[in-house]
Amino acid sequence: MGDFIIVLAIAAAAGLASPFGGYLSFVSKPGSLMLSIAVGLASGLLLGTFAFEMLPEAIAHVPLALVVVCFIAGFGMVYWFDLYLNRGEVAGPEAEERRQVERFHKRKKPRGTVVTVIGGATSVEEIIEGSVLGAGAAVNTGTALVIGLALLIDNISEALSIGALAQAERRTIPRGA
Repeated sequence: MGDFIIVLAIAAAAGLASPFGGYLSFVSKPGSLMLSIAVGLASGLLLGTFAFEMLPEAIAHVPLALVVVCFIAGFGMVYWFDLYLNRGEVAGPEAEERRQVERFHKRKKPRGTVVTVIGGATSVEEIIEGSVLGAGAAVNTGTALVIGLALLIDNISEALSIGALAQAERRTIPRGA
């Protein structure tokens, strides 16, 4: 019963980190330095947790090929979501094709914005994170603790970033558009 309470507390803390990070983004209005530090810290923690905790456990329980296919499928699904929302036309701010994509989007409005893509991908990611945390808890409580801490910091930084993007979008997109 003690392990269950620990895992439940870890999951609750990681889950509450997202609204807390969103709240922070609207209260503190983080600048690019703060966002860079938060995202950099979360990225490092997640990569370390993936490389040193999750990947070895996954390889110990399922074939390596399945692990690789699932990893690639996750990236592919987020990329497909981005293409779907942007009607198959995307270009970065410095891309040579930027003007062409902007003209295309004037004729055929995107189905969403950057915030939609990131928010949608993050929503799906939360389901995956819950599954990963549960799988980590099934292996042992220590694994769940490491994964939960990484997820807590990741969720705060994601929410800070999405909040900052939403605020910037609100300033640039006229109401009712």
